[in-house]
Amino acid sequence: MIFLIISILIMISALNNYRNGFIAYLVYQIFWLYGGCLLKVGNKTITYSMGMTLYFLILYWIKNHQNNFKKIPFPYKIPFIFLILSAFLTCFTSVAGFGNEFTRAISNILQDIIIVWLIWRVIKTKQDFRKLYKYTTYVMFFACIYGLLEFLFKENILLNYKNTLMGGNIGIYSADFARGYRICSFFEHPIGAGLSFAMYFITTFSLFIKWNIKIPNKNFALLTAILCVPCALLTKMRSVLLFMIISSLIFVNFKSKRFFKFIVYGIIVLFLIAPLLGENINVFLSLFNLNKLITYTNTGSSLIQRLNQFKAVGHLMLMSPIGGLGELFKEYVFNQYTQAALSYESIWLEQMAKHGLVGVIANIILMFYTTIVIPSRYKTKECFWWSLAYWIIYTLSSIPSFRTVLYYTFMFYLIKNSKVYFNIQNNKNLIKLSKTNN
Repeated sequence: MIFLIISILIMISALNNYRNGFIAYLVYQIFWLYGGCLLKVGNKTITYSMGMTLYFLILYWIKNHQNNFKKIPFPYKIPFIFLILSAFLTCFTSVAGFGNEFTRAISNILQDIIIVWLIWRVIKTKQDFRKLYKYTTYVMFFACIYGLLEFLFKENILLNYKNTLMGGNIGIYSADFARGYRICSFFEHPIGAGLSFAMYFITTFSLFIKWNIKIPNKNFALLTAILCVPCALLTKMRSVLLFMIISSLIFVNFKSKRFFKFIVYGIIVLFLIAPLLGENINVFLSLFNLNKLITYTNTGSSLIQRLNQFKAVGHLMLMSPIGGLGELFKEYVFNQYTQAALSYESIWLEQMAKHGLVGVIANIILMFYTTIVIPSRYKTKECFWWSLAYWIIYTLSSIPSFRTVLYYTFMFYLIKNSKVYFNIQNNKNLIKLSKTNN
């Protein structure tokens, strides 16, 4: 009921001010239950993510249908077209049947593609980014406090409530001997939680150190970013730590005094949170121990285990090599290979089984665009490190409860603050002004 009320209020607010309503929707996605039921149509469930994104898409066209000037092209246009084609092709090969897969394809396109396109179209000015960052900071601060309290009391009331709404289908991590208790905070999985904390930390310190941007509520934002570090550690996920290490290269600048100040303050913070590192040190050290990465499983999946998963999924892929078995195949296919595949802990394992060769190729194109084409086109190495960290993590692990909004918002910020984008925008404005005068 709480999520339903918030959803309705956000949609109503968008009728009066679309941009503010959309920003509220993006912030809401940090702590919402994206798979929860917004409404039912017959025997079909319209989730919050599907229903609200469709609502904002329709409202966008209604409110912008007279705005005909040529906009700057969407940088993900080509790879997203391939992803859409892959989703629709799978409808014809899915073991769940065309109807069920088509519904899931529409849902996934709205949740993973349309929402990204809307972010590109709606969040355009510095004021838009500042407002979105400001409210994101508030939510992330409470997520940090809640996460620390969760670790202290070893209980997550919000997650239990979400799990009740989902009929117990959220796989809640229990404490184990190797890692102990892993926090989820406002999120549904430790990996999603850890990556969200990491993304806010990297975003904030990139703005502060790299560009010295006057961020809203600077001291509060820096405090929140610092709190994200112990929270990320308390998720006890190697993938989170690896993401932080790679993406932090965005703001590494040995010529900057601010960077060295950050290093000093960082060392001080490490001493302050040292008590938290005691039971997490093995997780961290396993990143740098090749032998443990190959055979050690107490701190996560090993290389040998992952190779066995690829072998098993390879057999599943042979059942439908071109278009895949579909998003719902786990409900229909049960054999030795589905058991050996475990949780399909890589984007490539997911695509091989669900969307076959076409899905794998579509995601290779997307990876190529995000790590090579876009950084090269906009001449921004920051986009390279940001996207590289994402693709490495998604290759090595699954990323359940990942907040796509946080990832793409910062990616678009990097693009729209590049000199290349600025020049393109100015040229289009000059052309528009020239046509108006004529």
